[in-house]
Amino acid sequence: MEANYVPGRRNIGPIEVRRRWRFGAIGLGASLLILVALGWMDAPRIARLVLAVPLLAAFLGLVQASSET
Repeated sequence: MEANYVPGRRNIGPIEVRRRWRFGAIGLGASLLILVALGWMDAPRIARLVLAVPLLAAFLGLVQASSET
């Protein structure tokens, strides 16, 4: 651990914050596309669990970007 570590302090710069916002937006877009595609194909409900992966990625990216950690 770094000697000057301060708990709760922001630890990423503006470039990484933008990258995480972008990652979250891409994850949300992918989730919407998958949802539309599965609905159009009349896929079974269990197949819609595939949405969990891009939704989790979007959630993580957006939460990390908003808290800048």
